[in-house]
Amino acid sequence: MIGIPIELYPTFPSSSDVILLTEGAAFDPNLVNEIKQQLVAGKTVVVTSGLWHALQGKGADDLVEIRYTDHQVAVTNFIGSFGPGAGTDIGKSAAPIVIPHLRFLTNDAWPVVRGIADNNGFPMLLMTQYAKGRLYVLTIPENFADLYLMPAETLNALRSYVLGNLPVRIEGPAKISVFAYDNGELIVESFRDDFAEVTVLATRSGSLTDLVSGQKLIGAARKPRHPAEPATTAFTMTMPPHSYRVFDVGNSMK
Repeated sequence: MIGIPIELYPTFPSSSDVILLTEGAAFDPNLVNEIKQQLVAGKTVVVTSGLWHALQGKGADDLVEIRYTDHQVAVTNFIGSFGPGAGTDIGKSAAPIVIPHLRFLTNDAWPVVRGIADNNGFPMLLMTQYAKGRLYVLTIPENFADLYLMPAETLNALRSYVLGNLPVRIEGPAKISVFAYDNGELIVESFRDDFAEVTVLATRSGSLTDLVSGQKLIGAARKPRHPAEPATTAFTMTMPPHSYRVFDVGNSMK
């Protein structure tokens, strides 16, 4: 419900270009080798901080120097950054969010999204290049429902990396879900109690057709904001509370 579509698999989905692995995947005894194979093949692997904790000392350290610590910190502001510099302000949370502190070597990983506490930055999304692929470590709050407290700008930044090379994604606040299908159709559903502005980003589409009303939305070209994000066409709409829309996005998903 933070706009990251997931298709669950009982086994390692090696044929997928993007894989999100949570702590439950630690039960796979060959997991680290499978991750390495994905990265060598030039694919993207996203692991949660909980999984990284479970894999410490079991071969994951060969991928990147990141250390899950016993320390916690409450962050409220967020910074996005790709490359050197102070980064860009990407919003403030509705309340402090308690996260685990991940330590890392700056020559080995880059915090593309950071949480800020008292002018000190803590990684929310770490990125490293391994072989031909990209590995991300996504920090999950101690109370995972606090993901809903993150501002839309922060969630947009996270999606732009985690879902960067998928054919569609959304921008907007939390509690907006997206269901993407390989037949070129897409469902956007709001679980919010208020109206929300949502933008659908498609990599290859000049229009978006509402399959219920027949309305055709014309999009605007959107340039990539960092190298991990493709060029897209943006379709912006207002979602009423507890509503959904079904779209045909044509070749953008095929």
